[in-house]
Amino acid sequence: MKKLLRIKKYNADNILFGILLFLVILNLIFLFYRVNWNFEALIKFISELNVEKVKTYVLSFGIIGPLIFILLEALDVVLFFVPSYIFTIAGGLLWGLFLGIIFSTLGAIIGAFISFNISRLVGRRTLELIFNKKEFGKFDSFFLKHKNMIWVFILAFLPFSSLGLLSYFMGFTKVDIKYFMIATALGIFLNKLLLVSIGFALGIGSWTLLLVILGVILLSLITFLLWDKINFLLKRERQYS
Repeated sequence: MKKLLRIKKYNADNILFGILLFLVILNLIFLFYRVNWNFEALIKFISELNVEKVKTYVLSFGIIGPLIFILLEALDVVLFFVPSYIFTIAGGLLWGLFLGIIFSTLGAIIGAFISFNISRLVGRRTLELIFNKKEFGKFDSFFLKHKNMIWVFILAFLPFSSLGLLSYFMGFTKVDIKYFMIATALGIFLNKLLLVSIGFALGIGSWTLLLVILGVILLSLITFLLWDKINFLLKRERQYS
């Protein structure tokens, strides 16, 4: 029975991965279609991409614009062809704070999930033919300690780090995808909260909200990073009170 459940779970994971990968590839085909299947024109379009161009491109799809935007965010994680903040800031301009955060976060999480699974499919054995097996063992022992997953959270949060590279790298380790996705999703959410807020502030011409959100993010990060020490001090205070 347990074996059957494992097979079902494995199949469900692969089906989800397949569907998401298909949607992202479909979006890449849309990009090619937009430039009349000209690869050089596609490279030029990507190299000249900015917030306004993303906004114009997404709006040109009308009602399915949000879906295209989510897939663009995912595609950017998988291929990391342009800095992700361009899409995220555009999300704040397009849909405001709430929907911008939802669409951007969802897209980035899908991209991280796909990238992680691609490297899992390639397999460690392929890389172990090139790199030292012992070195991989060191990374495994470091990240298998759940407290060290905080580094995954931090790297997923940093606005100018590559979520795609992080996801591919973590896919080659023995880290459970569940722990990777939790740490990554938390980091992505704070990252998108910050960058979408910038886009939203640009749209409404006010930076007050952005400063408030920056304060909330900094407070959340400090609390998260120092939680063990805070918890220890609170317990000690209770013992002596």
